[in-house]
Amino acid sequence: MTTWVLAADTTHARLFSCDTPKGALQELETLTHPINRLMEQKIVSDRNGGMMNGSGNHSYGEADRKKHEEVERFAKRVNERLNEGLNKKQYDKLYILSEPTFLGVLRRQMNSNVRHCVAAEVDKNLTVHPVKDIRGHLPDYL
Repeated sequence: MTTWVLAADTTHARLFSCDTPKGALQELETLTHPINRLMEQKIVSDRNGGMMNGSGNHSYGEADRKKHEEVERFAKRVNERLNEGLNKKQYDKLYILSEPTFLGVLRRQMNSNVRHCVAAEVDKNLTVHPVKDIRGHLPDYL
């Protein structure tokens, strides 16, 4: 039985595999969505409650909406990868460690087949942590 572990936030999603219940995690791939980080920087760095782009000033409301759309788009991409892995029988069980807000978005995008494979969720952002730290937040016996 193969277990996958997903560590994700709005800009990165790291997929790991574990072939034995007490085994170490092996990193499979990293998905990135750098536009979310870029949008965050634009929003934070702007003055006067707006953001500037080539077409003029925009309010925070529009910036928030665009950022939310990008987060949804990335969650959909992550879930497509999870679904692809499940369809190819690359894993039987899934653990998700995610930044809390992104975890909610992932859940909304997740199809029922993947949802049935989720063994546990941890609402912590461990995406940039070393593999050993990520493994430490999971049960000893996967």
